[in-house]
Amino acid sequence: MASLDSLFRYETPEEKAVIRRTTALLIILFLAALLYATLRYIIFGPYKFNAFPIFIMNKALALSFMMYLYILSSPYFKRVKRSLIGMSAYGMGIMHAMFSVILLPTSYLKKYYTTDGEMAVGFSAMIFFGIVALILMIIISKGFRYQSRYNKYWATFGFEKLFLMFLIVTGLHIFVFCINDWIRISRWYGYMPPVSLIAFIFLLGTTIHFFQRVFCKKK
Repeated sequence: MASLDSLFRYETPEEKAVIRRTTALLIILFLAALLYATLRYIIFGPYKFNAFPIFIMNKALALSFMMYLYILSSPYFKRVKRSLIGMSAYGMGIMHAMFSVILLPTSYLKKYYTTDGEMAVGFSAMIFFGIVALILMIIISKGFRYQSRYNKYWATFGFEKLFLMFLIVTGLHIFVFCINDWIRISRWYGYMPPVSLIAFIFLLGTTIHFFQRVFCKKK
């Protein structure tokens, strides 16, 4: 198995330490999200352990994605490798989309369908905003990859505008259909907040840091 030394190029020993510290942080956050999802939906919830590989993992991927975005935008995490965090967030977002597609026809999401087998309006809206958010995420990622080639276009259109659109659409993706689960506290498994609510809080934190950075820069 390839070591971190073979996967990354280091300019200094300090850079090497930063990458290892960032990698450890990302792994810890993902495991924490996975543990929380397991406790809420399997230990205290109605799901069995056969839901772990796809359903529970998808919850952990979604929450990890939001936590990674928060760290990426937060001024409180300075000694981290942001390119590694961005790459990991992108991977989590892609996997969350793939897992969600797999789950669509399964019984895990049957409560989001009407008696006629049609998708509920809120569920359809959630899927729509999720697709738009995925497209924006891919565009932003490609923009960073080829920014040296399209630097003028990237600067003209503005990364900030695209990222703000992404934050808004992602917030709608979470909010439009999950709000009902948030307000019914008595139905929370083990009285643990839904993963979607925690993810939304991290998204709000990311949005706040984003506006702080843009405002301070223009100032």
